[in-house]
Amino acid sequence: MPLASVVSDLTRKKAEAEILLSEIQKKEKGVGNALLCTVLKSSIVLVLYNTVESTMYSVLEILHEKCQAKHFNELSDCQKEIFALMHFGKNGSKRYKENIELTISGELKFPSFESYSDGEKIFSGNLDARRINKILAVYGVRYSVDKAYGRSFLEVKTLRNKLAHGECSFSMACRNKLVTDIESMSGHIFTGLNNIVMHLNGHIRAMA
Repeated sequence: MPLASVVSDLTRKKAEAEILLSEIQKKEKGVGNALLCTVLKSSIVLVLYNTVESTMYSVLEILHEKCQAKHFNELSDCQKEIFALMHFGKNGSKRYKENIELTISGELKFPSFESYSDGEKIFSGNLDARRINKILAVYGVRYSVDKAYGRSFLEVKTLRNKLAHGECSFSMACRNKLVTDIESMSGHIFTGLNNIVMHLNGHIRAMA
C-alpha cells in the first residue's frame, strides 16, 4: 500500500467526519434532538480513534514492507533490534542456528508488520500522542506529535476506551461537549495524522 493511498484514505475519512458534524449542527437547531446529537458526537469519537489506529497500522505496514526489501546489514540499528527480537527473541529462540544461517544468506527477512504485531502488542486501544511517539522511536523515526494536538489524541483515546469498556454510554460520553469542541478535536486528529504520514514519507524515501 503506497503512502499516497493512506493520505487518500485520511481525506475520505475526514470528509465523512465532516458530514457527521454537519448533520449534528442541523439537528441541534431542531427541538427534541439533544439525545440524538449527544449519541452522534460519541459516534464521531469512535470514528476518530479508529482512524488513528488504522492510519498507524497502514504506515507501519508500509515501513515494514520497505525493510523487508533490505538485507540485515542494510537495516538501521533500530530496525536490526526489531529483526533480532522477532527471529532470535522469544519468537525464534528455538531456531537460533537455522536463523543465523538464514540471516547470513539473506533468506531471513525483516518481519511483516502483521507477523511482528502478532508477537508484540504494538497497540490496542492505547494510541495517543505519547504512545505514537514511542512507537515511532522504536523504528528510529525521530518525530513528536505537535503538543497542540496531543490533548485531542489523549481525549479521543480516553473517551473511546470509556465507550468500548462500557464505562460510559453514548448518551453520556459527550453530553458536555459542544459541536465546536468535537470539530476542534477532529481537526487536530486529522492534521496530526497527516503530519505523521508526511514525515514518514520523507523517512521512507531516505531509506532508499
